[in-house]
Amino acid sequence: KGSPPRTGNAGSMSRILITGASSYLGAVLARQLIDRGDEVHVTVRSGTGLDRLDARIPDAHRHLVDGPTEQVFAAVDAARPDCVYHLVSLYLRSADVAQVRPMLDANIDFGVQLCEALAKRGAPVRFVTFGTYSQFYRTDPPRPLDLYSALKTAFAEVLAYYADAHAFEVVTLTIYDSYGPGDWRTKIVKVLADAARSGNAVPLSDPEIEIDLTHIDDVARAALTAADVAISPGDVAAYAVSGERMTLRELVRMVEQVSGRSLDAKWGSYPLPERRI
Repeated sequence: KGSPPRTGNAGSMSRILITGASSYLGAVLARQLIDRGDEVHVTVRSGTGLDRLDARIPDAHRHLVDGPTEQVFAAVDAARPDCVYHLVSLYLRSADVAQVRPMLDANIDFGVQLCEALAKRGAPVRFVTFGTYSQFYRTDPPRPLDLYSALKTAFAEVLAYYADAHAFEVVTLTIYDSYGPGDWRTKIVKVLADAARSGNAVPLSDPEIEIDLTHIDDVARAALTAADVAISPGDVAAYAVSGERMTLRELVRMVEQVSGRSLDAKWGSYPLPERRI
């Protein structure tokens, strides 16, 4: 039982709102949506790297949300979305005092403002967001590993309320890590590829750490699929997005094989934290 697909139907166009559109995933997702023919709206802040936004997104579809709740409400009113992809988040391995407020703003406050704006609008909405593997520290159901994953888990409870009280259709996708061309983030695949090109030594930790890597195009396609899965208003669905699982040693060997170059891997360069997945 569930709703018919909301997006991607032949001959139809959906209105989409993306938060975090200048992120690596946001940029790829926006491109796929525009290629499909959807009308894409995005939220931006004054410090957003606009060069990372798809040039096909017109200025009228770029909505400034620099803090005041009224701006979030205005963005939702202007976009009138059928589906929201909420990608805004802030990860910090260990937040100092000055970084706690920005983490709360990105991972909780903005999302609550967005949900309130959508609820006040009163129209049906599919709400797609991303969780993280670190919400599952040695257990399932969730047990947060760190502050970031605790905030992700807390926001999942917020979304459960909006599903129950305001008939949101909520889909959460949980991912370990992603990679792909043009990645500007300091992620392990990029670090190893850069080391293969430069010949520089690369400091690494434990070669037997298990990781799960998904190509960014596949992550974006999973997000598109999440907008179409059959769930009813008021339901909350969750899925894992998995790519290739391997040890860090196996990944290093794969990069060496693909690049045709040996990597100067400095194993044990830094200790692993006691609390880890």
